[in-house]
Amino acid sequence: MRRVLVFGSRGFSGVQLVWDVMRSHLCEADVVTHGACPHGVNGDGSQRFSPDEGAQDIADAWGYETDPHPANVDKHGSPAAFHIRNREMAATLDPARDIACGFWDGVSRGTLNMSQELTKRGIRHRLYVVPTPAKVSK
Repeated sequence: MRRVLVFGSRGFSGVQLVWDVMRSHLCEADVVTHGACPHGVNGDGSQRFSPDEGAQDIADAWGYETDPHPANVDKHGSPAAFHIRNREMAATLDPARDIACGFWDGVSRGTLNMSQELTKRGIRHRLYVVPTPAKVSK
């Protein structure tokens, strides 16, 4: 069974990029793994996109099996729960056959941590960097 892991920063602004990347990599996968971070709401009430939830939406729409890994904040506290979850997700991947796609706003420490976990384990992955407009300095 081949997996594609999708991970990324909540608030990532490249929604179309997530769809395009998923479209190109799902042909190589049987299961979509993700961290189950939900979409959120910004201070102004606008929707904040989550690549994890986007991956679930895409997998559901296209009929792929999913393997969500929500962080257990109640048990481990924050940010430890997210780092533990990232290690657990990386451990589900086989370096010989699986791939990962990350979507980073250039700021999120959790997304960077996931990329580092994958590198440590020799998992092929690509990190797409699209700064969130509010975080881009002038």
